[in-house]
Order: sequence, then structure tokens, then C-alpha cells
Amino acid sequence: MQGYGFKIIDDNYRVYEKDESKQKIKLYLRQHNVQSYLIINPFASTTKRTLPFIQVQKIVKSTHQLYAHIILLIPPYVDNIQEWKNIDNTILCPPINSIMDSVSYIRNCSMVLSVDTSIVHIASAFNKPIVGLYREQDLTTSCWLPTSTQQIVLSLHSSPEQISNKIKILRDHNKIKISS
Repeated sequence: MQGYGFKIIDDNYRVYEKDESKQKIKLYLRQHNVQSYLIINPFASTTKRTLPFIQVQKIVKSTHQLYAHIILLIPPYVDNIQEWKNIDNTILCPPINSIMDSVSYIRNCSMVLSVDTSIVHIASAFNKPIVGLYREQDLTTSCWLPTSTQQIVLSLHSSPEQISNKIKILRDHNKIKISS
């Protein structure tokens, strides 16, 4: 957490948006006419917890009918960033320069699909609907699971259809409208 700028870590923390990121993200969303959107974060610190490119492609394809706008969070350290940006021409891949940019996108989103990373915990702090993807051995580790009141936890190896079905359940339960 210290790597993300948190100085004091206790059991109850709040996440704040940085004004610079807040304004940048607000402008990006307005320029692209985005109101309701799903965030997908496939990246983790290890390849064991990162979703493979082909699986993300299939997830995007199976969830696109659920959300008119999908934003893929691609951190700046990803080596093949251009390949990821071209994963599907229907999704948005905005520039992410810092964790604060991700915080602002999460703050404004309708739902988050993420592997087990800080993105899950930021979304939990904002009480966003979350579909969290975890390794099998981590599915029972309650201290790392999402704490959002609307969350579903699945295995990293869940099929795109299973993931899409859970996103639909959360979307329908929260009465989230699809924007075009």
C-alpha cells in the first residue's frame, strides 16, 4: 500500500481522488460520451494472477452486450501495451499514468471486474459492484476478498460465460442502465 501513496495503513482506510486525475478522467469520459461503464482489470503483479490476453478477449466479447462501454485498465508498465490496446475495437483503453487515474475511473464506473489486486480494494472502498477473480487457493482467504456489499468472487479459471453471467446478475440487481 505504501507504493500507492498510503502513509498510514489501518483496517479502515479511505480512498481519495487526486484533483488532477479527477479532472483528466472527467474530460476523457465526456469526450468519449461515456456514462455507465464496466472496468476490466486483468493485470496483477505476477503472471499466475494475471488473466491471459486470449481470455480477456473472450470476456470482452461475452460482456459487450451487457455494457455499451468497457474500459480496460492498462498500467503503464505493461510491455505489450499496444497489443492490449488493440484487443477489441469496441472497448476504451485510456492512458493510465498513475494509480490515481485508476482511482478516478473506478470512482465513476458502474462495475469492476478485476483479478486480485489493489483495484479490488479501491472498488471496495467506493462500494462498487465487483466481480473478483482469484486463484483457487485464495478463494477462501477472507482477508483479501472484496468487501463491497455487491460482490461475487470466482476462480481465475472461470469461463468467459460464467464471468459474463455474474456481471449480468450484479448489473441487473443494481439496476444499472446500459448507456450507448
